[in-house]
Amino acid sequence: MMENQLPLRDIHLPDAITWWPPAPGWWLLLVLTLLLLGLVYLSYKRLRQPLLNKSAREGLTAITGRYRQHADKQLLLQDLSSLLRRIGISYLGRHQAAGLTGDSWYRQLNQLAADHGFSPAQIALLSRAPYQASPELSDQDIEALIQQSRHWLAALPRRRLADV
Repeated sequence: MMENQLPLRDIHLPDAITWWPPAPGWWLLLVLTLLLLGLVYLSYKRLRQPLLNKSAREGLTAITGRYRQHADKQLLLQDLSSLLRRIGISYLGRHQAAGLTGDSWYRQLNQLAADHGFSPAQIALLSRAPYQASPELSDQDIEALIQQSRHWLAALPRRRLADV
């Protein structure tokens, strides 16, 4: 009987299963997770920006409403200057914009919306008149300043420069 046996090798067990490299499904899951996190981050940034623009427009509407009700030019200039400061800091970032004052500040704001920037006369008005006791301004100057502020707000970039 021995003569009829086949020459077989002993039982051969497979190698132990290792954790590396992961199966293709795990790689796919990792890539999809990273893409999802990136999409959530970009969506957050994109959704946040229109809120800033909407808030700025609502602020300008409130300021002009108070002016039309009380006709206080001093208060209008102070509120408008404060609104432009908040918008500028939001777009440019606190470290870049918070220390600027006067004409240099408004020149920096003009760079945000270059085609719709404030004129030199409006810059001088915005930088000096809020601190005067009773600024001598015509109603046409005030209306032009309000209109220019609306144009400037509409021309702001979609992205904050501090994020770039």
